[in-house]
Amino acid sequence: MVLPSQSDLPVPFGRFVLQKVLGEGGMARVYLAERSGPGGFTTASALKVVKRKAGKRSEFVQLLTREAIIGGQLRHPNIVATRDFDEVDGHYYIDMEYVEGKTLEDLMRAAWKSRTGIRGFPPILALDIVRQLCRGLAYAHAMCDRNGRPLDIIHRDIKPGNIMVSNHGVAKITDFGIAKAAVETGVVTATNVVRGTPLYMSPEQATGQALDRRSDLFSLGLILYEMLTGKRLFEMKDIVSTMESIARAEIGTAPETLDALAE
Repeated sequence: MVLPSQSDLPVPFGRFVLQKVLGEGGMARVYLAERSGPGGFTTASALKVVKRKAGKRSEFVQLLTREAIIGGQLRHPNIVATRDFDEVDGHYYIDMEYVEGKTLEDLMRAAWKSRTGIRGFPPILALDIVRQLCRGLAYAHAMCDRNGRPLDIIHRDIKPGNIMVSNHGVAKITDFGIAKAAVETGVVTATNVVRGTPLYMSPEQATGQALDRRSDLFSLGLILYEMLTGKRLFEMKDIVSTMESIARAEIGTAPETLDALAE
């Protein structure tokens, strides 16, 4: 089976019917999918499906497995729920809660490119979104297993594209694919490997150091700064310069810029 593109939809996929392509990356495609039951019952899902058949040992399937195992333990209103992990005809997928809304990345882009004459992300909305995300992260960071042992979950890729904001204003964290946790996932991760999105990394992450929950909070702070100013704090002319800027935590006049917003 070749995964269908938008022009091929709708098509059956196991218990689901794939209705729409919501997005995709290099190795996976996310679909809006529906599952029906007796009496007209229908439920919507966001299915993240590996694009091509992959063996259980492939790195991407291992990352997907880790995302499913970690996500399956998280139950919080500010984290996208993981409902199932399975495969259809060799294509592994994660069944996730479908959030009707936009990514924070889309909302930020629209706010700072508005043609209505009103440019910028409303500060009160930015603070509300960050407050919700702090609640979700605090829950994930404090998670323990059934024996009370800390899971030490660190997302490691907090960025606007991994945050959904529903049409009702609820912010939700998604994509725990590269999250680090003290759980038995069967995934072996190389040490000193830098994973994540450079523009939103902490200095420790950019330099391959050991991370804790503070790294996620640093990334969230960068997102808040971008929402309020329309600028990425550490963005330079190229990726190498950006990583160097992050490693040195060169914040420049950022404090003064934020102070001016409060005046």
